[in-house]
Amino acid sequence: MAKDEDGVFRELADKIKRSLHAHKVFAKKSTLNTHLRDAKIRLINKKHQIGKLENLCNPTHRHDESHEKRCDEKRSRIRATHRFGSYFPERDGNLVRFYVDGRNYFWAVSAALDRARETIYIADWWLSPELFLRRPPYYNQEWRLDQVLKRRAEAGVQVYVVVYREVRAALTCNSEHTEHALQALCPPGSPGYGNIHVVRHPDHNVLENAADMTLYWAHHEKYLVIDYATAFVGGLDLCFGRWDTPTHALADVHPEGVTNEIWPGQDFNNNRIMDFQNVQDWKQNELSKAEFGRMPWHDVAVGFVGPCVYDVAEHFVLTWNLIKRDKYKRDPRIDWLVLRGREGDDEDLAGVQRPRHPVGKYVLHPLTPPATTTTTTTPAAAAGSTVRAQLVRSAADWSCGTLPEHSIQNAYRDLIRNAEHYVYIENQFFVTATEPTHACGTAAAASAAHAQAPIRNTIGAAIVDAVVRNAKRGKTNFRVIVVLPVVPGFAGDLRHEAAAGTRAVMDFQYKSICRGPHSIFAQVRAQGVDPTRHIFFFNLRSYDRLATTPAIRRMEAESGVTYRDLQRAEAEEIMGPGIHGNIDVEGGRDRHMGRASEQKKGEREKKEGRGGRGGEVTADKATVDRAKEDKANGGKKEEAHDFRTDSRLPDYRERATDTKRKFEAQRDGDAASGHEGGSGGGGDAVKKPGDSPSVARHAMAGTGSLLDESWAGTDSGDGGGGGSDPQSEVNNWIQEELYVHSKVLIVDDRYVVCGSSNLNDRSQLGTRDSELSVVLEDARRVPSRMDGAPFEARHLAVTLRRRLWCEHLGWLPPEDVGGADDDPHAQPPPLPQPPQRASVDNAPEKDAGAVPEADDPDVPLRDPDNPDGTACLEDPLSDDLWTAWTTQATTNTEIFRRLFHADPDDQIKTFADYDRFLPPKNIPPSHIFDKSMPAGEVRKELDKIRGHLVWMPLEFLKDCEMNGTSLQVNPWTESVFT
Repeated sequence: MAKDEDGVFRELADKIKRSLHAHKVFAKKSTLNTHLRDAKIRLINKKHQIGKLENLCNPTHRHDESHEKRCDEKRSRIRATHRFGSYFPERDGNLVRFYVDGRNYFWAVSAALDRARETIYIADWWLSPELFLRRPPYYNQEWRLDQVLKRRAEAGVQVYVVVYREVRAALTCNSEHTEHALQALCPPGSPGYGNIHVVRHPDHNVLENAADMTLYWAHHEKYLVIDYATAFVGGLDLCFGRWDTPTHALADVHPEGVTNEIWPGQDFNNNRIMDFQNVQDWKQNELSKAEFGRMPWHDVAVGFVGPCVYDVAEHFVLTWNLIKRDKYKRDPRIDWLVLRGREGDDEDLAGVQRPRHPVGKYVLHPLTPPATTTTTTTPAAAAGSTVRAQLVRSAADWSCGTLPEHSIQNAYRDLIRNAEHYVYIENQFFVTATEPTHACGTAAAASAAHAQAPIRNTIGAAIVDAVVRNAKRGKTNFRVIVVLPVVPGFAGDLRHEAAAGTRAVMDFQYKSICRGPHSIFAQVRAQGVDPTRHIFFFNLRSYDRLATTPAIRRMEAESGVTYRDLQRAEAEEIMGPGIHGNIDVEGGRDRHMGRASEQKKGEREKKEGRGGRGGEVTADKATVDRAKEDKANGGKKEEAHDFRTDSRLPDYRERATDTKRKFEAQRDGDAASGHEGGSGGGGDAVKKPGDSPSVARHAMAGTGSLLDESWAGTDSGDGGGGGSDPQSEVNNWIQEELYVHSKVLIVDDRYVVCGSSNLNDRSQLGTRDSELSVVLEDARRVPSRMDGAPFEARHLAVTLRRRLWCEHLGWLPPEDVGGADDDPHAQPPPLPQPPQRASVDNAPEKDAGAVPEADDPDVPLRDPDNPDGTACLEDPLSDDLWTAWTTQATTNTEIFRRLFHADPDDQIKTFADYDRFLPPKNIPPSHIFDKSMPAGEVRKELDKIRGHLVWMPLEFLKDCEMNGTSLQVNPWTESVFT
């Protein structure tokens, strides 16, 4: 019996041993399988990396597999059914607002960003995290771009940013700093961590992405999408150098107190003198405000709500997913975006891929289904939603993963060719051909196309057709009016070899316009029509006075602090760690920590719902905690910490404060008595009458006479500047080109095209720079006049045209730099109000619809300073208006020539002429040519300038070769400049 029991126990022990062994073997196999699976995935990923090198021999590698061909066919069928060959349809029911110049645009963007609840998409050629969206910066520190995005990320909003990755040898925008600065706003463990996502593209890694490297072309779009409810599209990047008002001041020296500066640090820039340098050190600026003026910036954008917003979002999602596929496919930090409405069999249209071993999540956008978001159309929104909008783009394999699309060029050509009354263009460039390079048929056509190479876009041919057709129909007043920059915004003397690229661009422009047998002028003339009666080109210029008075120079001498040191100290104080938090530099990357300084006057009660990661609608914990604390304190809010008076500031911040103390201690008696002390002289001084930091406003309406301005704080009443040394004022008058960066086409007071696209091959061919524009036609009609006859204009087009012309003629009053809460021209388009909106306490949002519409025809139709004049903006073809336009352009041109010898100029026909025309080397650029000219005479001449119009010098360097072969410009690189 004992033996039997022993046998049973042994048998049981053997079973247990075998079972344990089996478990061990299984565990080993499982572990081995896991390791093998991980190793397999690594090998697959490595194979994909090697496969990218193989793609060097396969330029169509995104379009050669069966599923890729099916996707291309679907996209082609969609484009074939849409106007202009665009992927996107025409959509009715959009509410659109336009924004002229940066002040209005950036204010509207700041307000729209601040109301974001779920998602923010931003696509930019250049993005400066340290950009102040509202001015003056000292009083609007909470409205710096990075701080706005940080607040929204902490509230649970998902922020997605696509920024162009530049070629460092050619550009200074430093997208690496952009990426690191934004990602570091919400470090691990902080509210908002993981809610800011940034990608840079294209990649320049030869080993990994040799086949997909793009060195010449850029992501040039500038647009935003907020909550799939609001979109902005236009010419303005969220970056330094773009903020401006219609006054377009050049000077930023403030005798009444440096805290009133408008352009701090690197935001004060003049590309014609010096390009941006080391933009990661955004506090610094090598350009002294006491000696030079900035280059003013003119631009246009639109904002809209309505069905077309979805199309802008789809374009962003497609671009994001292409970048995920090309550069971040194996990066778990970057997710795929799946678009509602492009799911299932159609998700490939949005660029979604599903590899066998995906890395990163698939996130469905919009986070909340459209039925419960503000994208829902409501009767409240329908009243003002009268605009038909259609997105057009330049997109290709490298930029979007699609076959080439050039619907922007198609739109420009079709709208211009079919124009009946006028064509108005504002653009940064004008490079175009009058014959297609693929011309076939006659040998003459092929020869003409070859002669225009390398230029390929044919917008010029459409201009020729429109002018000839209308002239031969007896429309003698048909006009094409083009406003361009004086010189492309690149630094350098045009006479020097370093400016070969700038001269090449100008040469291509002149050959497009009026030089050679294939120019627009020559082609029109060849058909028996005088082009000078129908086609007109203008530039813009601005003047100003540096407030570097004898008193400022005395303060410099007595304090031992230059104004340049002072401007740096001010930039350090408002752009340094007090805003970002503490900044460490680790491996060349900025690491920003801490909450932004919020001013008491700027604190707002944030009673709103917030979309957390993954789409949950929750209240941000930090906000709930602060609300509880407020309640516990009897409703009293905790005052925001003021970093400007923090005794724990780093040494260099203390040095900056000390620099300001030293300088402002020397302020003259009147200014010192009005100065409100404060730590480091941070207070504001009492402004004395006539102590103007800028006099550029006198080119606008309702500003009085320039002769009444004082100099050095004393007004002698003699129109000569007064003061103890009126002649010193002559040294401080400056001028500069007003840089036209807008990309706008207006046709017949009916159609508007606005976006990021330049008028050149880079923007128009589709295979080069990626671009996004929108074609707009308002169904609302406005009684107007055209060429002397009654005419029904379209509301959006006619109001935008009048607003632009009013500014250029100087018929607008100056805009305030500061608060724009009640300015309808600076508000985002109002959102439709849903029946109920989730929020912390269900408090209703401020009714954005209560703000007057920005596109109401409230610009003056006549010159406010000459109300009895006959010129009127109502009729764009009016003889009286045209006389006023051309006469003022001539007056302005002659004054800039006489006082400043502003170049380029029609009197410069050779480089020898150029040498004789420019001022001596001891005269700084853009200053008065003759320092002995009486101060009173200078003022009297400048007082005649109105607006900013000047004639484009079409005879500049016409008798010499502008564009020769060089290392910079040659047959291998010339496409870069077209």
